[in-house]
Amino acid sequence: MLRRSLPRARADRDATDALSSPSSTAAREAPSPNATRSDRVAVACLALLAVLPHIGALANGFAWDDGFIVLSNPIVRAGDVLGALRAPWWPDASTFTGSGLYRPVSSAALALQWGLWGERASLFHLVGLALHAGVVVLLFVLLRGWVSTWAASAGTAVFAVHPVHVEAVANVVGQAELLAGLFTLCGCLLYRRWLDSETMASRLVLLSGVVASYALGFGAKEIAVTLPVLVALITILERRPIVRALPVVALLGGVLMWMLALRVQVVGSLRGEVTAPELAGLSYTSRIWTGLSLWPDYVRLLFAPIELVADYGPAVRFPAADLDPLVVLGGLILLAVPVSAWALRSRAPLAALGLGWFVVVILPVSNLIVPAGVILAERSLYLPSVGLACGVAALGGWMLRLGRLRALVAVATLLCAIFGLRSAARVPVWRDSASVLASLERSHPESHVVIRAQAIRDMEQGRFDEARAGFERALQLQPLHFSLLTEAAQFEAVAGGAGPARQLALRAIAVYPTSPHGYVVMSRVLRLTGDTAAARSILVEGLRVADPLAPIWTELERTRVPTEARR
Repeated sequence: MLRRSLPRARADRDATDALSSPSSTAAREAPSPNATRSDRVAVACLALLAVLPHIGALANGFAWDDGFIVLSNPIVRAGDVLGALRAPWWPDASTFTGSGLYRPVSSAALALQWGLWGERASLFHLVGLALHAGVVVLLFVLLRGWVSTWAASAGTAVFAVHPVHVEAVANVVGQAELLAGLFTLCGCLLYRRWLDSETMASRLVLLSGVVASYALGFGAKEIAVTLPVLVALITILERRPIVRALPVVALLGGVLMWMLALRVQVVGSLRGEVTAPELAGLSYTSRIWTGLSLWPDYVRLLFAPIELVADYGPAVRFPAADLDPLVVLGGLILLAVPVSAWALRSRAPLAALGLGWFVVVILPVSNLIVPAGVILAERSLYLPSVGLACGVAALGGWMLRLGRLRALVAVATLLCAIFGLRSAARVPVWRDSASVLASLERSHPESHVVIRAQAIRDMEQGRFDEARAGFERALQLQPLHFSLLTEAAQFEAVAGGAGPARQLALRAIAVYPTSPHGYVVMSRVLRLTGDTAAARSILVEGLRVADPLAPIWTELERTRVPTEARR
């Protein structure tokens, strides 16, 4: 059977392999019936392959950030789709001024799903599987325009089962990654069609589709901001004059300005995201060192995803304070990637696109441009790993030109089997928050998340000495973690440590002086220690600097502050 398919595969390859003729569009516009039939079979098989390793997600519940963004979000639980379009991503964004992120498309999608079937987590996960399968299909169609069915299938298959995608696919809030990937690939496909369109009507329709895809993708997650640069990379791959991309890039820039204006209106700032606590106290130079030190992790996660971790904060991963060997290695990798892309631009343009794609898409979350909310997250590699799929497809095209179809099938099958089994084994970790924490505790008991959780358990069970030691260890790892400081302050107040409780609450206020929560916690600490006057005074101080004021007004009512004390 395989031998009889070789002539057909070779004919298909010779007609469509863009590594040989990247600018050729005749095969795309008039595919042979055999090629079309093969593509349909490939699409069906790849969609199934995308679902199989992750099918266990249907047994998962809500885990980790799902608790905040879905279960504790009144807008999502009300099924208020229109309200979700005007609300921050994090429902407790009022804790920090100008925080919360703005992902209206993802928020509205979650609200719609809750309105349709309520708290049935399996149906949320079913949507996640469908979105991942949709991304896989669009990726195949994108790659199929440049290489043969076999090569495109190889690249897409690796993407479909890659273990680094489990967090995005098996966790409900991962739908933000999936939607951003879906709309970004849709924008790329429509742009390629726009390049080849000849009539004004079709060009306007396709351009409108690109614009809509960009707005929807950026509204799903910020990583989709990179579409204008991807458009330019595709123009270069297609060997078109770069000036062809400039009007589209300019139009997308206008869309970006509009989306950013909406973002400022909703969350109060352009960034929105609160800087990761481990990065908050770093100098600009140290943050750059830290961003560079992550590149060996990217390589490991893409090519050898054996160890997968839910949280890469201290002490799983530490910021880089100096120019250490890991920073140097990361800098060399970052330098080598664009240099290699430039060197391959003529001989293997799809491989060059893959390298360029990864660099462009990972930069917004790499802590090199702006500090992110986490030092590293596997879910953030979902869209960047399309670059790996491009590289595998390019390698497949090269093997086909050498007549190595059987070798390509064997290597792709082996790789997909290894990756697929690893993904299937990882999916149950995201069943619930307890499973995630247990997995993290098994692999990294030194993590501040594990230590903090154990301290809370000790506190709840009355083991105050153990709890105090746990909070102290966690704070040694994360001295600027606002929530950890407020938790430790309230613990000390309950445990009888009046002095330490005040010091911890003051440290929390110093970390985020505009957060009302810090003043509320300080007031409660002071009330527990019997100093009611000081408790009222700190709330009045919070009214002067905090934003928003609602939590402080509520606490003032509880302490019965006279109305004349309010501003």
